[in-house]
Amino acid sequence: ADRCIFVGQCPNEELPPLYKIMNVLVLPSIFEGVPRVVMEASAMGVPSVVSDVKGNREAVTHDRNGLLVPFGDVPALTAAIMRLLTEPATARRMSAAARSVAAERFDERKVFEKVKTEYARLSGEKRIKPDEPLGVCEGALLRPAGKKLEVVK
Repeated sequence: ADRCIFVGQCPNEELPPLYKIMNVLVLPSIFEGVPRVVMEASAMGVPSVVSDVKGNREAVTHDRNGLLVPFGDVPALTAAIMRLLTEPATARRMSAAARSVAAERFDERKVFEKVKTEYARLSGEKRIKPDEPLGVCEGALLRPAGKKLEVVK
């Protein structure tokens, strides 16, 4: 316990210095979306030990940029943390991979470009002509009329 720092909630501007002194990020969640804390730690080169739940699997690839452990398995969590603390070569490899993953997958500019490209692809797949009926709704045909749909009899 004397080697762990539990800081609680912090303002964003106080986070970078904390990430710089971290050896490992530990997130034993019950459930997660894609965890921002893992993305931030990865960008700072901090490998993560996380519970093997859906959102965490989106951010951590086991044995690449961190370690996944079964949820609720305290011995596995402890072993994963100790592995990163006692195997400096493994920790350095995962640290470099964490930065790489953050640059590839979590950079806001790249994510925005991917979303924009996908929207462009989807919007170009099938263009609806202004007076082409969209389909039947309770026996009526619908077609676009500006930002609304109008019923075609």
